[in-house]
Amino acid sequence: MNPSGDSDHEPIRTRLSRVDGQAGELIIGGFRLEDLAPLASFEEVVFLLWNDRLPTSDELRSLQEEMVRERILTPEARRALERANQAGAGSMDALRLAVESQALEPLASGADDLAAWRGQALRIVARMPMLAAAYARLRAGAEPVVGHAVDAGAHGLCVGNLPIAALTVGQSYRLEVLTGADGEFPCTGKVLYFSDRGVSFRIDEPLPVE
Repeated sequence: MNPSGDSDHEPIRTRLSRVDGQAGELIIGGFRLEDLAPLASFEEVVFLLWNDRLPTSDELRSLQEEMVRERILTPEARRALERANQAGAGSMDALRLAVESQALEPLASGADDLAAWRGQALRIVARMPMLAAAYARLRAGAEPVVGHAVDAGAHGLCVGNLPIAALTVGQSYRLEVLTGADGEFPCTGKVLYFSDRGVSFRIDEPLPVE
């Protein structure tokens, strides 16, 4: 069979898709690509591929929240990317190594059931954009971005998407704050508390924020 689905061959069908090169048609989960792409979000398409249907508003919100919680650069993944960068590895090889490093995480599950496989898939899908961005920054000689500011003041910062398990309340950590106008701003912040929004830091030096 011609893998492109064109020429004189029959269109290619899988459980989730149908490719017809002659007709110029791609069906994903029962939807034509040109109908799906302008209207569906990334998370909606992920849900469609996993569940054979589009999500309800509550299901979409739940999946988005799950992805936010998983969108972290773990110490294991960072070490894998740093080793790949030192070796001059290509982007795909680096990402493959970082994904495989998930097996080394302290809470990694060795279970072989649907829940465990879904959790692993969720982590990979949620983290892949961050891993790609982190490796691009490493190759450019910059530090990876491991979180984003949910709220910021001159002496305080709430950061989401951080590896909370690696932080301790009351301890101070060196932070590299990225601002739109001033670039990177190094500072030290003490962890005050964790919340469902992220990690709250008290900043020792004033931040250049309005």
